[in-house]
Amino acid sequence: MKRLPALILTGALSLCVTACGGTDKADPTGTTPVSSNTATVKLNTVPTKAPPAPAKTTADADNDTDLGAPNDDTNNNGVVDFGHEADAADTQAITDLVKRYFAAALAGNGAAACSMLYSTLSESVPEDYGESPPGQPYMRGTTCPAVLKLLFKHEHPQLAAEVPKLQVARVRLSEHHGLVVLRFAKLPERQISVGREGHTWRIQGLLDSPMP
Repeated sequence: MKRLPALILTGALSLCVTACGGTDKADPTGTTPVSSNTATVKLNTVPTKAPPAPAKTTADADNDTDLGAPNDDTNNNGVVDFGHEADAADTQAITDLVKRYFAAALAGNGAAACSMLYSTLSESVPEDYGESPPGQPYMRGTTCPAVLKLLFKHEHPQLAAEVPKLQVARVRLSEHHGLVVLRFAKLPERQISVGREGHTWRIQGLLDSPMP
């Protein structure tokens, strides 16, 4: 997909992990470093940057958009090596969450989508995205549901094309944070971040973002 930067949706961890798939008030990603076994990656927490215009991308040999490494995963090892592979229970729970979230996005249901966001992200949406500036004019709103409804309306053509093809390729976890790799048929892979509040996994990006 080709829209939110590492908010994304690509919003928090960033799901921390990029429908699917896009102002400045501090760090544009609002990230928190999380250490893994072999690499340290920045997970999205509360993003403060609104999505830019979609950019055209094409998949390389390993189905992402690595620059300078067209035949391997060298440039996105921060995702591939992040934490550990999720167990079956967490993988299923996160897969269900991601699919429900993007189904809500495709339907333009801002209220349902907001209910699946990490609490600090949903609370920050009106200020970080609903005011213009720092948000985009097409996202002006005073509540999380209102802002997300406008975002999804703006992104609807892309969501309509890509959400039906959405697959969760893999889920990597480190404690209460997760990176989810999304696949859309032959399009480049994307990522989105998730975080666990209590016993519930929640989305940490408004939309997905490109693989790094």
